Amino acid sequence: TLTGDSAKVMNDDEILKILSGGVYLNAAALNYLNERGFGEFTGFTVKKSIPADARENYTDEKINDGFAFGFRNCRQAFFHGDSFALTPTADDCRVLSELVDYHGKVLADCACGIFENSLGGRICAAGYYPHSWISDYNKTVQLKRVFTWLSKYELPSYVTTYCRIRNITLTGDGRQCVTLFNTSNDDIGDLSVMIKTSKLAADVYLMSGERFSLECSEKTDEGYKCYTISNLKPYEMAVIVT
Repeated sequence: TLTGDSAKVMNDDEILKILSGGVYLNAAALNYLNERGFGEFTGFTVKKSIPADARENYTDEKINDGFAFGFRNCRQAFFHGDSFALTPTADDCRVLSELVDYHGKVLADCACGIFENSLGGRICAAGYYPHSWISDYNKTVQLKRVFTWLSKYELPSYVTTYCRIRNITLTGDGRQCVTLFNTSNDDIGDLSVMIKTSKLAADVYLMSGERFSLECSEKTDEGYKCYTISNLKPYEMAVIVT
């Protein structure tokens, strides 16, 4: 993840290495990389700032399955900034959202998009509140899908349930150890996590000392298995080992 001028401390080789992997860019970082001469690898340019009345409208892209044409409203009247129109610079750029005003008028054809460059790197450029006011179910789903895409589906695990949870995953020797900590004051029911593993069963350890086996309930084409814990109490932890 690059923000603002954070790449200023990097030399060209370091930047090229980053752009050969997976990168999530806000508008300022995108602008800086383009000005420095890396535009052919970013896929987008910053067209203009949109200071007021913009809402994010999700496009009919595969990553947005289930919430295409939905809206995210970050209330610019109260929380100024972080709203930019982007322009795709390659034919294979995929636009994930546009910006519209409160009357449905299109303010920007592209506010967020993804691109795979000639280095083999994957880029997501996000021009609308990329790091703030994300408390929207659809946006959290989109971001999880974007980051697994950026990683080329090599993220070891991610939580699919819409909840406040801390996930720390350790990997080694072909095994995964996923630690889930409920950081909220509420019970979390049906807590589901996708784990990159070939195994169809996992061992679960609870803070009470209880240990049990859990069968995966769902599989994806990218090699993830879904494991669901029926309930996790406030400030309790569960460890899933595959």
